[in-house]
Amino acid sequence: EFLAEFLDSTFYTKYMIDVLTSDSLCLEEILCSESALFYFMEFLEQDKETLKLPRIAYLEFWLSATNFRKQFVGFSDEQHLQSDALVIYEKWFSLQATSPLNFSNRIRTRVEELICSGVASCFDVPIVIVEIFLERNCLKRFIKSQLFFKHLSEMMSKVDQNNEQKEVGIIRRNSSYTHNTNGSHMTNN
Repeated sequence: EFLAEFLDSTFYTKYMIDVLTSDSLCLEEILCSESALFYFMEFLEQDKETLKLPRIAYLEFWLSATNFRKQFVGFSDEQHLQSDALVIYEKWFSLQATSPLNFSNRIRTRVEELICSGVASCFDVPIVIVEIFLERNCLKRFIKSQLFFKHLSEMMSKVDQNNEQKEVGIIRRNSSYTHNTNGSHMTNN
């Protein structure tokens, strides 16, 4: 409850504007911000650069694998873990994968071994590889895109609207009626 309020606050929005306009902006900061991640996904979906596999597929894998890791860290039901890991493996790694990410045979074999061992971190190495790929191949173009500027503009508008609402609240409080010692009403200006 409090986290949701904080993430919707002007303070957090100002912080995110500072982060996103920093010269040292990195992919992790985009991936950790729900709103920035949304715009990054939109950017990758619209990406027209020719590849064997659309760049959005790499982000979809990252989302699946990181959610898997969060769900199963410390989890003791090895069969359930393996079942869910196999869904990700079949889509992105197997030789019959519907959306192969073209990892090396060595990476694919290691992922297989870790899945069979029931290890929740079985996708950690591919996650890092995908993060590096996205950072090197997509981040700079994203922060120069219209979608990125739209996101920044929306955040700045939110801050401006909150500031205007606060100003109106202060004006209303300052112009409210007060009682003087005789019981008559006075207006503070």
